[in-house]
Amino acid sequence: MRFSNTTKGFYPETEQYAQLPEDVIEVTAQQYERAMHLAAGERLEVVDGELVIVAAVAPDDEERQARALAAALEAVERMYEEHMARLLGWPTQAEKDSWALKLGIAHRIDAGQEPGITNEAFLEGAGLSTREARSEWAEKVLAKSSRHARAAGIAERLRKQSRTALQTAPSGTSLAAILQTHRTLAEQALTAFERDN
Repeated sequence: MRFSNTTKGFYPETEQYAQLPEDVIEVTAQQYERAMHLAAGERLEVVDGELVIVAAVAPDDEERQARALAAALEAVERMYEEHMARLLGWPTQAEKDSWALKLGIAHRIDAGQEPGITNEAFLEGAGLSTREARSEWAEKVLAKSSRHARAAGIAERLRKQSRTALQTAPSGTSLAAILQTHRTLAEQALTAFERDN
């Protein structure tokens, strides 16, 4: 068996090649077998004409901190999505998809405008055929919109505070502890919002 450090490939003697890399070396069956079972992060190199396995390099503290920060920031994004869903009452995808339509129709009704042909179809389909029923429905939609805007503001504030705390943490600070502190603060804010709204 042969190995090229340039291509990091093996070249069996049983195969015919138009041209082999100039740096091929002979390797033993044992070296080849060991090379086929590298551990994560290990790599093959030719040193002084011999195939050697170079151990994985442990990440330095800076790299470890950067990875930990990236993971913590991803956790903040998941928390933000969960906070929004909770504050909005765990809406279904259909509810999310129809919200802009409902809000647009509610604004038109509130402004005393005709809903339009497409919007009329929605209102009829929802069983809102009278002016009174439509006005009552629009009032509820607009009130819910106001609640949603406050909820989005709270969730965004919590997200920003968590991200800032993580990004400005001194080196060596436990990011997990910061995340836990912010989860606790978020739970308090969410509970207060749900109680008051």
